[in-house]
Amino acid sequence: MENKQMFSGTLQKEIWEFLGDQKEGSLATCLDNIPHSSPVRYFLGKGTNTYIPSAGGKSWRL
Repeated sequence: MENKQMFSGTLQKEIWEFLGDQKEGSLATCLDNIPHSSPVRYFLGKGTNTYIPSAGGKSWRL
């Protein structure tokens, strides 16, 4: 497989098209060298904002 370089704007467009087609993902964190991954649902906002609603009614903005 050939390794191709992609321009920043093209890569960003590809990423947002992929994210727009999905609505679920995994949010992974690490604490004291112990990884943890949780399934999440998300939605896209303006520009490149991504929001993950939480149980407390607040949203995380990435």
